[in-house]
Amino acid sequence: MIMVSSSSFSRIPLKEVFSTVSERFDGWEISAEGTLYLPDIEKELAELLKSQPLEIQVHAPLSDINIAGANPYMRESALNEIKKAISASGNLGVKVMTLHPGFRTPLYKRPEKVREETKKSLKILERHALDSGITLALENMPDTFITVGKAPWELEEMTEGLEVKWCFDVGHANTTGTIDDFLKHKERFANIHIHDNNGKMDEHLPLGDGDIEWKKVFRGLKGYGGNLVLEMDRGMGDALKSLESLKEVGFRDMIS
Repeated sequence: MIMVSSSSFSRIPLKEVFSTVSERFDGWEISAEGTLYLPDIEKELAELLKSQPLEIQVHAPLSDINIAGANPYMRESALNEIKKAISASGNLGVKVMTLHPGFRTPLYKRPEKVREETKKSLKILERHALDSGITLALENMPDTFITVGKAPWELEEMTEGLEVKWCFDVGHANTTGTIDDFLKHKERFANIHIHDNNGKMDEHLPLGDGDIEWKKVFRGLKGYGGNLVLEMDRGMGDALKSLESLKEVGFRDMIS
């Protein structure tokens, strides 16, 4: 199933986004913050879903959230926010939630320390998610100074021994030159984010506006049975342009 997501939706009233998405897509990955903060919209969203069937996934809150934070009080607050999103998602019947690893701070500068602390937090969140019937999917990150989880071995390290799957972000992997490496682990994917860039920055461009070889990517995903999420930061216009690009490359025949 092709879904859509955009950080821009988190600044728009729920009913407006829901109407726009349901007219054009079969599914929506909700970025659970801003106007879409799940504990606040849970009841309204449940009513909308009764009137218009729409598959939903959730991206855990990410603004001001660091699950590897060195300050224990701030980390506890971050985990509590994600737990709230998990509980609301469970009530709404959501099956997959994507979340980010922690990131480097002045106190936790070493990437290995951030990965270690991320795994500790994932253990806590995993128990809460499983109780709510939700699979967590840890997302690979783009190439920046503060990020970890940029290569498959890092995600393996943070999820080893846990029932936590991966969200493969193709655009992020293009900035780290690891698309082919990640495709070797497609059995671990519970979710996939697709957007384009030119290999240097995480630009979230429409498909075809960057240098990602999409036919090669979709051939590498053959047999993948989960959702593809068009993650377009600039909104619905870019998502619709990308949807046309998907049809042009015949992605369904490649991955089925």
